[in-house]
Amino acid sequence: MVKCVLIMALFLSFSAFSLEVDKNVEQVFKNKMMSLVDNSYKGYIENSAPDFSKLTPQIFEKASAKWGSRLKKGYESIYLNVLKQEGFQVYFWKVSFKDGLDDSLVRVVIDKNGKIAGLWFQ
Repeated sequence: MVKCVLIMALFLSFSAFSLEVDKNVEQVFKNKMMSLVDNSYKGYIENSAPDFSKLTPQIFEKASAKWGSRLKKGYESIYLNVLKQEGFQVYFWKVSFKDGLDDSLVRVVIDKNGKIAGLWFQ
C-alpha cells in the first residue's frame, strides 16, 4: 500500500511539470512542417511576419529539399518549452525522423502579433 501511494505521488508530481503548447502555435508548427513536405512556398510564408515573408523562393527550395524530404519519410515531434526573448516567444520542438538519422531541435519564433517570425532546424 505504501509503495502504491509513493508511486502515485511521484506520478502526480511529474504531471505537474507537463508542458502544453499554445494550440495556435502548434498549428503554425504543423503547417510549416507540411509546407516543407509539400514544397509549398506559398504555404510556408502564409500568415507570417513581414520579415519572414521576405524569404526568397530559392532559399525555401533549399530548405524544402533538405528537410522536406526527411519529414516526408515520417517524423515525430515533441514540444519542449518556450522562452521569452527580446519581445518574441521562442518555441522549441524535438523532431525525430523516421529515416533513423540525427534528430533536430526546431525553433519557432512568434512575434507580438502572433505571426511566425522565424523557424530554424538545428
